[in-house]
Amino acid sequence: MSLKEFRTNASDLPEEGPDTSAPSDLYQKDRNSLKIDRLSTRVTLVTILLPILFGAMLFFFYMDMKNQFAGMDTAKDSQVAHLTRQVEEKLNALDIRIAKNRFDLDENCRLWKKKPVPWRSNCHN
Repeated sequence: MSLKEFRTNASDLPEEGPDTSAPSDLYQKDRNSLKIDRLSTRVTLVTILLPILFGAMLFFFYMDMKNQFAGMDTAKDSQVAHLTRQVEEKLNALDIRIAKNRFDLDENCRLWKKKPVPWRSNCHN
């Protein structure tokens, strides 16, 4: 047997009629409907997943920014507390100096009142 014996001529092939072409058309239509169903499923997944992913990204971005601003708030609070302590220390030092100056002034006034002034006695006599 040779290969030529298995070869068929075009005349040996069955003729295509309306009954023989219908199954291939039916398969083609089923195949197209399956492709459309798959595409529909993909489009549905994309239209659902993209907004969810976008929302998740926005949420994490918001949380990151919130933490950064919270960190800046705590840094500012610590700076304000440090400045407040410095101002309080300076005010306390000024209060002490004022009290010391008042004490010295009172002492000097008492000494001046007790000390006789020569020009006063000459004027009143």
